[in-house]
Amino acid sequence: RTCSQMMSFIIETAGKIIVIDGGTAGDAPHLLATLQKLTGAKVPHVDAWFFSHDHSDHVGALVQILRTQPDALTIGTAYYNFPSVQYLKRIEPGSAGEVDEFRAVQPMLWPITETITQGDSYTIGEATFDVLYTADPAKTRHGINESTAVLRMTLAGQTVLFLGDLGIEAGYKLLDMYGDDLKSDF
Repeated sequence: RTCSQMMSFIIETAGKIIVIDGGTAGDAPHLLATLQKLTGAKVPHVDAWFFSHDHSDHVGALVQILRTQPDALTIGTAYYNFPSVQYLKRIEPGSAGEVDEFRAVQPMLWPITETITQGDSYTIGEATFDVLYTADPAKTRHGINESTAVLRMTLAGQTVLFLGDLGIEAGYKLLDMYGDDLKSDF
């Protein structure tokens, strides 16, 4: 585990394992060990892996696992929607290296990738994930954070809003789109 800023959630429901983001490269050993413990398997299976955006404090753990131990886990479906590399490098050139890290392992995920878009809904086990917002190339202030996917999970009658690192500009758009309907239990 690292002490850097990161986001990583593991949800277990009805025998399904769901990961949201995963943390930094330094978090990879802890994430893998936690998945092994939860599943009771040396090679854990993650049914669904959602990514909010491709900053290294969100995707770095999986990138590290795929680069160094590609057979250490299996993934059913990887869910994300990232803007093009060209767009991100133009809008936020300082993050180009972070984007390149994920893009280097992305071909390993292509066979299991589901591109999410606003309005989509996915049910995994007893959890339902509604996609409230995805990449918007019209948002140009902070390309990667402004392109964060926003998810709302409903589980056991409770809702959890996952905002990733949604930027201010996109946050206002989200509020304009949903208003009071954006309210969630967590």
